[in-house]
Amino acid sequence: MIQQKRIFVTKMTYAGDLRSAGSGASGLDGADKLCTLAAKAANKSGTFIAWLSDSKTNAIDRIKDVGPWYLVGTEEVVFNNKANMMTEPQRPINRDEMGDEVEAPWDAVWTGTVAGGKSNCDARLLGCCEDWASIEGKGYKGGGRLGDASTTTGWSDKQEDGSCIARYRLYCIEQ
Repeated sequence: MIQQKRIFVTKMTYAGDLRSAGSGASGLDGADKLCTLAAKAANKSGTFIAWLSDSKTNAIDRIKDVGPWYLVGTEEVVFNNKANMMTEPQRPINRDEMGDEVEAPWDAVWTGTVAGGKSNCDARLLGCCEDWASIEGKGYKGGGRLGDASTTTGWSDKQEDGSCIARYRLYCIEQ
């Protein structure tokens, strides 16, 4: 029997300094800790990591191929396997850890990730809030790439960047 892994978008929103918000050793570690805290608050056990890239790491490379992944609170498959994450989900990832639906305009998600699960955190340009460790940002905008929890086509890359001082959600994926 295949174990059903879960995926959700956080109820809480966070500024770009995810290292401090999650008390992590790095921005990615802080984001992972925020996902774990969100899951525990909803009485979900397991290990959860954030769908997030930094300037050295692609989001897709952080994921173990242990799917399929189901949307929290439903029996709906979002991704069959890791390879599916490089395309589009089968349905929007628009439910938080409690199973409540997240709706526009509160559906933006930090990802730092473009199509194929690749990083958009070029240190010379946006820097993804200095690898998710600063609200100051770096480069011409000082921000990070956003995803859209209300759609499948822009789930990881809505082709928009958020300011590091703004607050957005995280995608959390069970491993």
